[in-house]
Parts: sequence; C-alpha cells; structure tokens
Amino acid sequence: AAVLCSLSLSVVVSESDDYLAGVRCQDRLWQRGALERTIGKMSTEAQLQTEKFASVANFSPFYRFCQAVFFLIYAPLVVIHNYIFFGIRIEGREHLKRRSKQGCILISNHSLYLDPAVIIHTLIPNRAYYFALKSHFSNPVGGGILRLMGGIPIPGMTGMRRAERTASEALNRGHHVHFFPEGEMKHLNQAVAPFQNGAFFMALRLNVPIIPVTLVHRPRTLFGKQISKHFIKVRCVVGEPLELLRDEGEKVRDAADRHARQAHQTMADTIISGHQKM
Repeated sequence: AAVLCSLSLSVVVSESDDYLAGVRCQDRLWQRGALERTIGKMSTEAQLQTEKFASVANFSPFYRFCQAVFFLIYAPLVVIHNYIFFGIRIEGREHLKRRSKQGCILISNHSLYLDPAVIIHTLIPNRAYYFALKSHFSNPVGGGILRLMGGIPIPGMTGMRRAERTASEALNRGHHVHFFPEGEMKHLNQAVAPFQNGAFFMALRLNVPIIPVTLVHRPRTLFGKQISKHFIKVRCVVGEPLELLRDEGEKVRDAADRHARQAHQTMADTIISGHQKM
C-alpha cells in the first residue's frame, strides 16, 4: 500500500510539474507576443510620425524660416567651392528666370558626388526641393541637414503617391522640385543611364513642365597632365522647358516612358556637344 501510495504521489507531482511547465511556457509565449505587438505598434506609430513629419515639416513656417537662414549660410560656401574646385560655367539660366515665380520639375544627370551643389548654385537666388530615398535621412545629423537644404524623404517607389502630394504642394507654392531620374549616382561618369519615369509621370499628372539641367565635366589639366581628381571643369547647361503632352488614347505611364526616353536622348546629345565646346 505504501508503495502504491508513493507511486501515485509521484504521478501527481509529475503531472503537476508538467502542468506548471506548460503554464510557464504559455505565459512566456504570451509575454513574447505582447512584446512583439507593442514593438510593432511603436514602430508603426514612429513610421506614421516620420511620414507626417516628412510631408508637412518642409512647409511649416518654422522650417521655412530655418531653411532660409541655413540657405544664407551654405549658399555662399557652395558658390566658392564650385568656382575653386569645378571652375563652373552655367548656361541657359534664362529658362529658369522665366519660371522664377512658377514651380516646375527639374531633372539632371547624377554624375558627381557634389552635383546637388551645382544645382543649388544654378538656382540661386531660388531654391528647390529634392526627393531622396528615406534611407538617406537615417542619420540624425545628416538627415537634418538634408531637410534644411530642401530634402524630402520618400520610402522607395511605393511612396511615389505621397511624394506626388508633397510635390504638388511645393509646386503650388512656386518652388521647383528636383529629381535625378537615373536613380544611381556614378561619379565622373558621362554615360547617361536610362531614366526612370517617376518625374515624368508626376509632371504629366500635375501638368507642369520639366526643365533638364545637364552637367558636363572633364578633368582639369596643366601642361597636358591632370591636376587632381578633385579639380574638374564643370559646365552646367539649363535646357528649354519640356512641355509634356499625351497622345490621344495614350496612358499616362506610356506617355511618361516616351518622354523619359526623349529627355534621355536630349541630355546625352547635350553632353556630347558640351564636350566639344570645353
């Protein structure tokens, strides 16, 4: 009887331990799930706040004031840098002056680390807003500087619809909006990569012209030898505004692709003729 009682007690204790272990396991799983839900909720709220900040902060009175002050600081430095290191020459500025109080979309080839500095110099005294991938704004300091310079983050191609709303607001305020349709930057490369159609799609939907800004550059030489890879000669050519139209029955995306190919060819021809003049 004692043996049977001992065995029964062992079984009860074992079942009790298994039950408690199961309860503890379920409790841990529930806590883990709750933690994951909390983190997910916080991430979603943070993302929403970031998207809200990206869409309105660039146009708030406080940010516009900060941008204006920052512009007065960095614009002279940009001009000095471009004359010393790039020996810059700008042609076709009259096309920008005609649109000085009306917003338009600007496109340019992405062939220098500091080609935004050339665009800034070209637009003075006006300023532009620049669209860039959200990943470029991940650094608090660098992202803050980009925002003050007019940078607007977009989360890849999936965020183009929201970018369109932001661009529309900027254009309605009379600002220019700038894109690098090549997407990827290739330093000192003068072969223009195929254009993505995002800027052209947006221009068609918002009914605004596109002004191509082509950067033509070559090494600076002294007695037939290149001085330094940091010293180059840059010629910035502002082209005539491109009025984008759709053929009868043509879809917006098809028209954007067609205009992107035409603008790509125009920019490639400008680079060829520009090198002949340098």
